Amino acid sequence: MKDQQSENLVQYVSLAQHVVGNIIQYCSSFLKEMDRTFKDLPILDYFTSGETFPQPGSNEIGYAAQRLRGASRKDVGRLFSHATQTDVFWGVKSFLEKCVHGGREGEFVEFCVVAMCEGDEMVEDHVTGLRRFVVRDIFCEYMRIVKEAPESANPAWGYVLPLLRAVREVYASVWESMVRENVNGLLGMMEDLRDLMMAMRGIMDIVAGQAQRQDGGLYVIVCARIFDFVLLVDHIVFYTVEVKQIQGQFSSMMKF
Repeated sequence: MKDQQSENLVQYVSLAQHVVGNIIQYCSSFLKEMDRTFKDLPILDYFTSGETFPQPGSNEIGYAAQRLRGASRKDVGRLFSHATQTDVFWGVKSFLEKCVHGGREGEFVEFCVVAMCEGDEMVEDHVTGLRRFVVRDIFCEYMRIVKEAPESANPAWGYVLPLLRAVREVYASVWESMVRENVNGLLGMMEDLRDLMMAMRGIMDIVAGQAQRQDGGLYVIVCARIFDFVLLVDHIVFYTVEVKQIQGQFSSMMKF
């Protein structure tokens, strides 16, 4: 069929990509050969490799987000195994690098929002665990890397810029969609924000000092994005001060 150009082929490829994407997201046991109930099920590697099967074009972001969620569903609880952590790390890193090198920062932001915000009741818990791991163990680590070597020549800055924008959009989306009565959800989100704020604080003094010694450039952009994120946190804290269960727990965030 690869040598044919027909509407039937287009529809078949589109349908297969849709089905495989949902298998990856909702049927995580199929991802592990040893756990498969049906031993004769074709391996998914055939459908997820561009060398053997056409990969999504316009829907690449949604497809990549489904694969990331699928990786997070390999474990029953929110605490990911080492194998799952590795899969999630490389899923985020590869998409981030592709977007950075291609000058497509907006696509990485959209990828993060789709993967770590949108969902339904079947995947909500896994999405929360995925978001927490990506933010605390991947994004914050990039910030720690630039803190250790803040020179503008450090290539890690190229990754920090899009992730600063991404976390702002991710938590803005989470905040807008969250039910105010969901105190447990608010607690988890606020803890994530606190860790992010601490990571940002680690580079803020260095960045501010560099920005004062230089005209414009990288450090001014970093400061602007951190400030934009702080404004979002300030907005969230302001609207949660009346929630008795979390009063006083996050006042330190306002001293940032």
